[in-house]
Amino acid sequence: MRAAAAPLLLALSALAAGAEPPAATLDARANRALGQKYSARGLYPQAIEHLQRAIAQEPDAAEGHFLLGITYSLMNETPKATAALERAARLSPDSAAFRYYLGLAYLQAERYPDAAEALAESVRLDPRRVEARSNLAWALMNVGKNGEAVRVLLTALERQPRKPSLWFLLGESLRRLGDTEKATGYFEKALELDPSHGDALFSLGTIYALRQDREKATQYYRRLLSADPSHAGAHYQLGKMLLRAGTVDEAVEHLEKSVAAQPALKAAHYQLARAYRLSGQTEKAEREAAIFRQLGTEQVDDASWRKDATAPRP
Repeated sequence: MRAAAAPLLLALSALAAGAEPPAATLDARANRALGQKYSARGLYPQAIEHLQRAIAQEPDAAEGHFLLGITYSLMNETPKATAALERAARLSPDSAAFRYYLGLAYLQAERYPDAAEALAESVRLDPRRVEARSNLAWALMNVGKNGEAVRVLLTALERQPRKPSLWFLLGESLRRLGDTEKATGYFEKALELDPSHGDALFSLGTIYALRQDREKATQYYRRLLSADPSHAGAHYQLGKMLLRAGTVDEAVEHLEKSVAAQPALKAAHYQLARAYRLSGQTEKAEREAAIFRQLGTEQVDDASWRKDATAPRP
């Protein structure tokens, strides 16, 4: 045991002293440990170098592939992360953690059916992991299985009833099923637990806007902007309501902030063009109309303007 641990101890001692240990002295275990240390410090090229050495030394050790996948995920190198995590899951098919992080990589890649499969397997292997259930629900919602997502979330809430993101996702699942009354209650529960929960504030604003309750909608959007002044969706929705109410100057202000925060939000360009025309700024109106046309003709769901409508991460 002492002989096997010696390369790892020497490597970590050298790292602590600020020196790179000689590559020839490191075994696979030491390379994995150094790779993990470098990854945690944000030194990704060094982490990848050591993890790839570890994999070359022990190609069938699942941990090396797993750590490499996590490092690529931290670098937003999603295809490489997915490939490494797939390899880890194949080598260790009974690891709930490997399946979970593979599911997260699939979510990042918007491969929702694959994410649902991986996360369901993670839940089967470890039913206690609430984060796997919440991310599974998000994957199911993105393949249209909102009823199944509701069942997954209700089970998760039995374990963690004070987790606001679970209440939000439950509300969002029901909103997509058309039950806005129940959805409203669950969004409000999320806010009870976390008064600054951005997605819940935005969803409630949107629901009240669709009900033509301008006062309540405005209240929620302004609360959201107090917590997150750059939220493009809240600026858009508030600007659109102000424009309809004839408050053109303030509408322009919010719509300008919306397109500045997220230039690809095409409906905001359309509303800003209208606002510029109403305020007599013809040249700016033509510019925004041109941008709107360049961004395409597909329809936009008002409830899709959420800045970061993703399931909670680990």
